[in-house]
Formats: sequence, structure tokens, C-alpha cells
Amino acid sequence: MKTKNLPAVIPQRRKASLAARPTAPTVADPITPAGMADLTPAEQAELQALLAPLSPRRQAFVRHFITTSKASEAARRSGYAVGNVKATAWRISSHPSVKKALEGFRQLIARRAVYSFEDASRDFAEAAQFARDTGNATALARSFELRAKHHGFLSDKLDVRHQGDVAIFLPDRMGGDNG
Repeated sequence: MKTKNLPAVIPQRRKASLAARPTAPTVADPITPAGMADLTPAEQAELQALLAPLSPRRQAFVRHFITTSKASEAARRSGYAVGNVKATAWRISSHPSVKKALEGFRQLIARRAVYSFEDASRDFAEAAQFARDTGNATALARSFELRAKHHGFLSDKLDVRHQGDVAIFLPDRMGGDNG
């Protein structure tokens, strides 16, 4: 059986598939993970230091991985070939410098997510000031109530912890007397 020659068609298809592939992002890619738009200059410097040893495409992979939490989607968005994207994503995410950058991002996000006792106290004080400024007595009373609960002065639950000795007398199983 004789086959047709298709060499002129194959390069055109190859060109079309290459044109459809996304290009690698530049170093100044504006991808910012959720909740990290208001980074301090120190945090921005920390992230730049984490990303500096990576190629532009790997930097994009790290940023996309942080935003999507899916390695294969991050690889696709970063411009890697879509042929075997799962294997490519695993290979990239296993690279030591990429692992280090991902861990650094996670640590920064975790530090920013901490809501301390002092943060809550400051928020209650701001709420009380806002209630004073707007003349809202109900909101002011509520902010004082929440602050008191926060400091442990008020509780929504009844405290039934017993302090002291407890004696329990059980009847004798044989019908006898406990006395």
C-alpha cells in the first residue's frame, strides 16, 4: 500500500501548535497571590530573594502554583508544553529551588494569616472609636461587650467546673447499706 507524502502539512500543523502555546512570562509578571497585594517592602524583598534564583518560567510557575494550588494548572499557565503536563508539573515542583520558593511563599502567607490577641484588641478599639464618631450607642456597647469577652471577663457559657472535693456514694450491689 502506498502512502501519501505529507511533509508540507506537518510543519504547518507544528507551527500552528507552537503559536497556540502560551509564551513564557517575563520576570516582571504581575501575578500576585490572593491576600498578598498589600505587601510591605520587606516582604516584597523577601519574595524577590526567593524568586531570584529561578528562571522566568519557573518564577511564573511558583506564582501560579500559589494562586491555584494545582501544579498542572500552574505549569499550563506558565507556558510549559501541554503534552504531558502532569509529569512536567511534578518535575518542576520537585526541583529544589522551586521547592524552596514555594515553602517561602507558604511561610509568608502563614505569617500574614496570624490574627493575634493584640490585633483583635486593636480592632475592637477601632470599632469602639468608629461607634463614638458616628454616635451609635448600640455599636459602642456591643464593642465593649466583645472586648470584655475577648479578655475573658464575660462568657456565653456557664462555667460548671467544680473546685474542691467531690464524694459520691453508691449503693452496695448486694443490697447492703453504705453506712
